[in-house]
Amino acid sequence: LEDANQEIRRLKLEVEVLLELAEIKSTHSCVVYDRGRKDDKFNWVAMSLVGKSLMQLQTEVKRKFTLRTALHLAIETLE
Repeated sequence: LEDANQEIRRLKLEVEVLLELAEIKSTHSCVVYDRGRKDDKFNWVAMSLVGKSLMQLQTEVKRKFTLRTALHLAIETLE
């Protein structure tokens, strides 16, 4: 969910990436069920849940991810 009038709108790009990942049958991607705009006020996307966010995982370990961990997570995300 994002404000449709904000200067930088990331949701469209995020949806495009998710749709591309679905097209290549990525094993680590959520399913986009629907997306749209409501009354020119906000953009939205409905997608499947995939578990804990990276922010939640980082909070649980109570420290920054190492470079190796961050790169591993990035590769896993794109598979």
